[in-house]
Amino acid sequence: MRYTTLTFAVIFSLFAIVQYNDSDAMLWIAIYGTAALTCVLELFRVRVLVLAALLGLGTLCGFALLAPHITADWIHVEEAREAFGLLITTIGMVSCVIAELRDINGIVV
Repeated sequence: MRYTTLTFAVIFSLFAIVQYNDSDAMLWIAIYGTAALTCVLELFRVRVLVLAALLGLGTLCGFALLAPHITADWIHVEEAREAFGLLITTIGMVSCVIAELRDINGIVV
């Protein structure tokens, strides 16, 4: 599970870095930066259950709002790409929640 969390930390860091030229860059840098920070904190066994759960829930809601923009031509639609970014963030936060729950219950993976 630690490799998964590390992978997500790297992915979210890269996602945040490539947002610099977006028109709403600060929003996306904040989302991906918080997700990356949450994964890094989880790697160091800092309790992030509430943060990961709230961020996961928020990004899932964002995905649900943007999901109608996903069509066969999704690669050319910014909102569809943003929806997939939020879905990936949701998956990453679910991974952090699972890792945290395993850690709390003494299951080390």
